[in-house]
Amino acid sequence: MSSEQGAYIERQTISIDESKCTGCGTCASACAEGVIAVIDGVARVVNQDHCDGLGVCVGECPQGAISFTTVRRPVAAAAGGGCPLWDATFDKLELAATPAPSPAPTSAPAPPPATAGAAGRATPNWPIKLRLTPPDAPWLRGADIGIWADCAGFVAPGAAQSAVAGNGTGGAMIIGCPKFDDRQFYLDRLTDIFRVCLPRSVSIYHMAVSCCGSMIGLVKQAQEAAGTNMPVTAFRIDMDGTVSSGRSV
Repeated sequence: MSSEQGAYIERQTISIDESKCTGCGTCASACAEGVIAVIDGVARVVNQDHCDGLGVCVGECPQGAISFTTVRRPVAAAAGGGCPLWDATFDKLELAATPAPSPAPTSAPAPPPATAGAAGRATPNWPIKLRLTPPDAPWLRGADIGIWADCAGFVAPGAAQSAVAGNGTGGAMIIGCPKFDDRQFYLDRLTDIFRVCLPRSVSIYHMAVSCCGSMIGLVKQAQEAAGTNMPVTAFRIDMDGTVSSGRSV
């Protein structure tokens, strides 16, 4: 973004009321960006610039000591540098005049016959998007529900297949993205699902980024609003596809 006179950007900044903080450290554990640290028995903001403002830590604080404020900051000037070849010119007409040779025409091979995957159906239910899943879906009643972040199943496809295969007859899958979708809709839909379907358990598979980890807070808020107490386990997936051992939340 180029710098302009009078240009501003709005962002959320985090504040911690130290008089309410008990130093439990749950907010620091929930923050994947390392914004919060417990120092001298009190949670403190140690890296404000790394805060994404999504508020995962707010739902983790049992004392209500964390709040966010919207601030306006001037847009910084763009850094210099860049690729030295950016302004290089090429004779596109010359390149276009020498197309790659075409292979000799052959008859198109017949497509392989459609077969089921090695593990059968890839998902235990349809639809799988949270936005499309009805709150009274029969496959969610008393089920072990796996809630997957949209990215997670692609970064760790083996884990997703194993989870689906291990669900057995009582499993179900839901996917969603708490960063780009409507979080209030997610909260309302999950609350309705938990209240109506009374799942046996919930497993959350999220990427190791704070925006993705906010799904944990949504599930916990929905569980409280629905008045349910099924066990909830969270699995963090790193960028290389490594899946952490589950932790109870």
